[in-house]
Amino acid sequence: MQHQPQAVGPTAGRQMRTAVACRMLRARACSNDDVSFLMEARAGLAATIAQRSGFKGTRASGLSIASSRGYRDANEASRTQFLQSVERIVASTEPPVLVDGDGGFGNSPTYF
Repeated sequence: MQHQPQAVGPTAGRQMRTAVACRMLRARACSNDDVSFLMEARAGLAATIAQRSGFKGTRASGLSIASSRGYRDANEASRTQFLQSVERIVASTEPPVLVDGDGGFGNSPTYF
C-alpha cells in the first residue's frame, strides 16, 4: 500500500475540489460510447449558457479569453487577466471546466 500524502494548509480544500472536478469531467466525457462535446466559454455567461444547454463541461482557452479582452492570441494578456477570466467561468457554472492555458502570459514578442 502506497502512502498518499494529505494536503495541508489553506489550499487543501481547493486541491481536493480540483481533483474531484478532474475525475468528474473524465467520468462524464467517457461515460458512454457517444462523442462528448465541451462548449467553449470565454466568460461566465457563456459557461452558464453551456450548463443550461446540457453540455457535460466547458472549455476555456487562451485564444477565447484573449480575444474577449481585445488582445491577439500572442501572449499579450497577463497571467492575472487570464486567471481572473477563468475564475469567473468556474464560479458561474457547476460542470467542470477544461482550461487550455499554455500561453506566455504578457510576454509578447515585439513585432515591427
